[in-house]
Amino acid sequence: MPKRRQPPAPRKLARWHCSRRQAVWLALLPAVVVLALFARPGYSLWARQAAARRLQIGAISEACQYLRRAAWSNPDDGTVDMMSAFCARQFRQIDRWQDALQAAEEKGISRARIERETRLYLIQTGDWREGAESQLAAFVGEGVTAYDVPAAFVS
Repeated sequence: MPKRRQPPAPRKLARWHCSRRQAVWLALLPAVVVLALFARPGYSLWARQAAARRLQIGAISEACQYLRRAAWSNPDDGTVDMMSAFCARQFRQIDRWQDALQAAEEKGISRARIERETRLYLIQTGDWREGAESQLAAFVGEGVTAYDVPAAFVS
């Protein structure tokens, strides 16, 4: 009589496969949590920086596109509103400029920054007082871009 063969032992591969699957899920779970917490603020920061780079080279339309993305991902960022006010002033969109300044003020932007933007608007529209030329150095010292001050006088 022939020898009866023993059935093969159950493979441990299935158990290892489940462990691997569990390890993948355990690794993905913290990644998903981190993305949920930091993706929107990180995207907002990236979009705001991209807009700032575009503004430095005078690409205002492109900067506005990035600012819309930044405002969508972080609607509480007053800096985005200040940058939007700058763009609206360059395009002479007074209603948008005023709305952006009001939103920035509501979001906690300092009164000094809002007044600086207002002074630049007055210079740009020609409604400035004598001695505004002497404010050039003060504007640059306050953080206004080197592009913005001459543009306000020339426009």
